[in-house]
Amino acid sequence: MWETLGRIMALTLMLGLFTPSAGATTAEEKQQFTVTGVEVDETAADAAQARLKAIEQAQIKAFAELAKRLAGESGGAIMATLPPADVGRMMASLSVEDERSAPGRYIGKLTISFLPAKVREAFLAKGIDLAAGNDGILLIPVWVDGGAEPVIWDDNPWRRAVVGLNLPAGSVPFRLPLGDTQDWSAFSTPDQATPETIGPLLSRYKATKAVLMLAEQDQTGIRVRLVALSAQPTLSFEKTYPLSDISLTEAAAEAANALSQNWQGAGGATPETPPAGPLAALAGAPQALEATLMFTSPEQLAQIRQNLLTAAGVQGMDLVQIMVGGAIVRINHTGTMQELHLALGSRGLELVELSSGWTIRPY
Repeated sequence: MWETLGRIMALTLMLGLFTPSAGATTAEEKQQFTVTGVEVDETAADAAQARLKAIEQAQIKAFAELAKRLAGESGGAIMATLPPADVGRMMASLSVEDERSAPGRYIGKLTISFLPAKVREAFLAKGIDLAAGNDGILLIPVWVDGGAEPVIWDDNPWRRAVVGLNLPAGSVPFRLPLGDTQDWSAFSTPDQATPETIGPLLSRYKATKAVLMLAEQDQTGIRVRLVALSAQPTLSFEKTYPLSDISLTEAAAEAANALSQNWQGAGGATPETPPAGPLAALAGAPQALEATLMFTSPEQLAQIRQNLLTAAGVQGMDLVQIMVGGAIVRINHTGTMQELHLALGSRGLELVELSSGWTIRPY
């Protein structure tokens, strides 16, 4: 039963891969149009049918949450009238965070990503122009553990707590950095965060303001404070929480809420011209690379596709030709070949140039 379901899911993912792309999607957009932690609990005649039913419900729940984040409660209510079939056509990818099954029942937690261009079209058809507001607040979590060196871009408990709030593209236009090589190039310590180094990040993430969210842990607790890196009137937040993972989540939510109220109280963000910096053109012009993508099963293809599309600088992937044991694909990306090689390597993929041309294969 599960083998059959697995093939159904794999086929679905393959069809998603081979569907013509609706325009290039940046890594930032992928993050902004992704909803994590979608919980489902469905029953049906058997576990396989329950899982398919759960996936359909997960799409609807995820889109409802995304709609509220993008256009507030009123916009979410308008988009709730969209038929489930239309929601399904906007889904870009699905991944399982956690799942359990029993006879006739499926319980899971899923991550759903939507196609930004399709979502914008759907909103525009309902009279909501998402492109109207493009000024945002860039939140940069900084974690300091017991007097150690500050951690900004690497994975850490504080960053996970902030990301878990699903803040990007909300009614208050928060932006969260990806923490990739481009972000590292801007600065690596809080002391280096100046208007000059922040400028390229503001341009990259379409933000007009930047705020450091500092969390410093010691034996007495976790001290959280906000530090504005650009003009932000009356910004003030500082609080100490007891030591626990729950405290981190609570602290992240309270800090974001304080910043949200500050932003709304100021009447929203006022567009500013981000300061120019020497790294402003790091992203570069989009390029296309045709390569052989090696895989041995639909399941492996689904995983490779997910890893590839989340690599820094990769904007999309189109099918050119299917063949035994792989496919010819066209990768749309920014940056140099060396940067692409490093980005794919961080996702467990090897980019090599053989006599037959470029090849991408899992390590």
